[in-house]
Amino acid sequence: LTLFVMNGKILGKTRLMKTLFLIKQEVPDVHGLPSFVPHKYGPYSSQVQEALEGLEKEGLVVVKGPIDTQDPLESDRIEPNGEKLERHCYVIELTEEGKREAKNTFNKARNMDREVLDSVVRTIKSYGFLKLESLLMYVYTRYPEYATRSELAKELREAGLL
Repeated sequence: LTLFVMNGKILGKTRLMKTLFLIKQEVPDVHGLPSFVPHKYGPYSSQVQEALEGLEKEGLVVVKGPIDTQDPLESDRIEPNGEKLERHCYVIELTEEGKREAKNTFNKARNMDREVLDSVVRTIKSYGFLKLESLLMYVYTRYPEYATRSELAKELREAGLL
């Protein structure tokens, strides 16, 4: 559903993980979402990683990368000052079959609870397209208990930015 709302593609596994985390945290009426734990870049879910791998095996998504990028919005890794540690990211994209399945899932969800679906879509659109640095700053500030193991959050705190 997240990929469908984001026009079939999301730039970076980190962005996907944080967007799903924010849906879980900020749309409480959504049930069945995975659990998250503090990790290297903040909230992480092995269930999301396993689901992504499963979708790839089923031919519903393609994970490309790492690919080189010059755009900070697309980089999976950044430093507190905004400079990239690595100029690459993974691109996660729905296949044609994945687009059909996602559209069917979206339409079924629309028939179930329109208000909850609208909240999910708003959350995805609000956070999924943010510059990665802004997304991480929001997550680390709003949910500091999930930033306790984050290497980047530690650097941001030391720099007085968090």
